[in-house]
Amino acid sequence: MAQGLGGNDGPETTNFEDRWTTGQPDIQSQLALGPKGTTLLDAVEIPISSIAAQKVFIWGWADYDDIFDATPRHRTEFCCRVVVIPQNPAQMMVRFETYRMHNGYDDDCFREPSPYAQPV
Repeated sequence: MAQGLGGNDGPETTNFEDRWTTGQPDIQSQLALGPKGTTLLDAVEIPISSIAAQKVFIWGWADYDDIFDATPRHRTEFCCRVVVIPQNPAQMMVRFETYRMHNGYDDDCFREPSPYAQPV
């Protein structure tokens, strides 16, 4: 699983790089998450100029095996735009709008799921 922030170009031109070296186990990102479970993501710094320009995107994906399904690995992707709604000089609201790309599962995904490798 990975997540990130898009730059000024948006998700259309972002490569969705993993945060670890390809071919190396990523012990930090592997987790077991039950039905209706949640997890926290890493804290990130977002420049105020990007927020003001409405150019902040949050995306992520999960590659997983389904114990109730004998088919190969599955993948789910999400992407949303962070929209700031000014309230007054001291307050603002933030809305997460589902973006038109990179939201789906299995065949609707941008990439195929990665093969599972047991951490060494």
